[in-house]
Amino acid sequence: MKQEADILCLLKEQEHKNIIKLEEIVTDGESVSIILENCQGGDLLKLINKKTTKIDIPLVMVNLLSGI
Repeated sequence: MKQEADILCLLKEQEHKNIIKLEEIVTDGESVSIILENCQGGDLLKLINKKTTKIDIPLVMVNLLSGI
């Protein structure tokens, strides 16, 4: 479990506007729990599935790919 927690600590140090922020890591010896940033705005899949909403797909893809 220590190796997983160490990897998560590296992720906690990273910040990017298009990647959800890792707020806290909690370990108890048997498991590792992560607390993530609360993101407003809803689920991307639900937004894409709405037929009444016009979505700028190229912009969404640029934002998704910039997080990689």
